[in-house]
Amino acid sequence: MLKQSPAPMNAAQRAWATRRAREAARADIQKLNAGIATPAPAFKESKPVVDLWVDDAKIGCGRRRFVVLDCGPRVVRLFCYPLLTTIVIDRLTFDRSAKYARDAKPSKIADMIRANLKMADRINAQAKAMGFNDGGADAARALEVLR
Repeated sequence: MLKQSPAPMNAAQRAWATRRAREAARADIQKLNAGIATPAPAFKESKPVVDLWVDDAKIGCGRRRFVVLDCGPRVVRLFCYPLLTTIVIDRLTFDRSAKYARDAKPSKIADMIRANLKMADRINAQAKAMGFNDGGADAARALEVLR
């Protein structure tokens, strides 16, 4: 059975949809500017690992697992441990789409970070160049968070 495409919207429906989207965006901007005081539902201090769909130039797109470095009222800093890269997303996106990673083991993640750091150090020594923008400080911070 073929799925029927929805009927095209008339001018009044398009105007209403545009107004609704504009008002939703304004509400989101106001909420971000004020800051979100409630704790993030996916973030747990004991195990700060979350799964999140992202589309970022540094790490690509798709569902990725991150270590939460900082969860502030406006932005959240996330560390992608397979790539040893940090990204920053807004708090509303984090609250809406981040899922708590139940099966993540902090000890295994820490071992992966250490192994990736050793490999990056070997590559940097061979290339005589630095591959990290921050010198690996975010990786060290992620190891502290995972303890």
